[in-house]
Amino acid sequence: MATFLVPRRSASVRWRGTLDGLVPEQHPIRFIWQVLSSIDFSVLEAGYVSVRMGAGRPPFHPRLLAALWIYGLTQGLETAAAIARACANRDDFRWLAGGLSPSDQTLLNFLIGSEAGLASIWIQVLRAMHQAGHIDLSAIAEDGTK
Repeated sequence: MATFLVPRRSASVRWRGTLDGLVPEQHPIRFIWQVLSSIDFSVLEAGYVSVRMGAGRPPFHPRLLAALWIYGLTQGLETAAAIARACANRDDFRWLAGGLSPSDQTLLNFLIGSEAGLASIWIQVLRAMHQAGHIDLSAIAEDGTK
């Protein structure tokens, strides 16, 4: 069984208390994390090979990487570099990452290696956001310019 780095939002940070205090209780990021916490990630987890006591550190949990991409896209951040910077500079992303700072390359590797699983997860999150009234899916358009 693989070991993963997971967010620790109860961790104390010097400048302001705990990470959990960085975003209000009703912030949409908490809803996205709640939805993602209810989704089974075992298929994506199985793609990671981890050697206990081996070289390197444990990988970031796929739930965290998916959350960063999904929330980043809702915030207009479309690149791994922008999301990685946000983890260091924005309180909402600091909260979501739980004080962890995945690199842009880590975010890209996850996106490239998890395309099929991510599509299903993205659909589940969109459905939950729509059912909770956070987004309106009555009109969807596809931009074919890229």
